[in-house]
Amino acid sequence: MREVVNSFVRLSTTMTVFGIQQVQSVIDSMDSGLAMDRARNALDGMTHSLRSQMDEKKRSTADSMARAGEEMVDRTWNAVVPSGVMDTTTEFVRRTSDAVSKAVSGFGSKESASEPVMAG
Repeated sequence: MREVVNSFVRLSTTMTVFGIQQVQSVIDSMDSGLAMDRARNALDGMTHSLRSQMDEKKRSTADSMARAGEEMVDRTWNAVVPSGVMDTTTEFVRRTSDAVSKAVSGFGSKESASEPVMAG
């Protein structure tokens, strides 16, 4: 059982770091349609691979949830992203992505491996 739980942990952390990498890649090359296509294809490929491992009922549920999420993104995007807002939004996302990336990359370093100190 422990090995299965560890597999879940590895999957979750790997998906999180991969997602951050894809966001950074797209943001770093906002003007490059090719980079956005590559990121979209990578994410869609992973989605397809994971869906193929689901039974039909779970796959139907995942599809329904994905459609709801896509509708939310489309509505929000259309309401919030007029022409000038995109530059500010892009800068905000870039800074957030950089901060998260630095936090994640330092997670396994020697400094983070030290023993916790009791507050006191």
